[in-house]
Amino acid sequence: MNTTQNTQPVGYKAKAFEARNLILYFLIAFLPVFVVVLVAAGILDFPSNPGPGLSILFVVAQFSPLIAALVVTAATEGKAGLQALWKRFWNRDLSIKWLLVILLFNPMVRLIANLVSRAVGGEYLPLLDPNFISPLLFGIIFGVQEEFGWRGYVLPRFQAKWNALTSSVILGVLWAPYHLGNWFLPPGHALRQDSFWEFSLWIILISIFTTWIFNNTNGSILAAVLFHAVATNGIVGCCGVTWTMELLLGIYLVAAIIIVAIFGPKNLVRQKSEDVVEQEKSMP
Repeated sequence: MNTTQNTQPVGYKAKAFEARNLILYFLIAFLPVFVVVLVAAGILDFPSNPGPGLSILFVVAQFSPLIAALVVTAATEGKAGLQALWKRFWNRDLSIKWLLVILLFNPMVRLIANLVSRAVGGEYLPLLDPNFISPLLFGIIFGVQEEFGWRGYVLPRFQAKWNALTSSVILGVLWAPYHLGNWFLPPGHALRQDSFWEFSLWIILISIFTTWIFNNTNGSILAAVLFHAVATNGIVGCCGVTWTMELLLGIYLVAAIIIVAIFGPKNLVRQKSEDVVEQEKSMP
């Protein structure tokens, strides 16, 4: 039964915060992940011969943000809501300018990291992983798994309550624990994490950049998926190297400050001059 009508955002901001629906979303998105973490940590016992059950649970946990977005949207908005969500992904309105930003932002950060590292006699950083095609393709899969939920469903509703910067930081704080399973991956695995705080800061900064791109592409889930893919590919080559990670985080932080200063924290979108004039006219 539909409990909310016509709330699926057309652009990057929903009409309402929808607290109950967001709680339902986060329950569906996080429950399978936390069960997997508890099993991996040995806190929750699992049968010694679980059959396909454990594999199914792992797959559900991987896709839980996507599943949560689809389930909650279907329950509250029905077929029309699902169609609107899909249209915000499968569209061809992505401009060349923002496509270039999506594809080049992270490589440019790594290029700057290269120059700084060499200038201070530090270690050399490759611009991209030598085998970048495979991580990039996996990054697109990860982006589809996550971005329908985080940016497609949650972010527009957050922005109905808070400004873009605050929404990004809150979402980043909530997004980081979703990756808790990465700490239980075997040593040497490309996605294994060793420092929760460094990774969480990286996630928050990526959340700000993704909101910036998402809002400037009128709420394009496709743009968020592509940026997720490139960001994932960029971070794979540097995880586990403490000094290098700190250098990259520093450059990301400077980039975030510059973006917020130029585009403004309210929407992370530069206002057109006519919009500013309209606002001034409406002021008492």
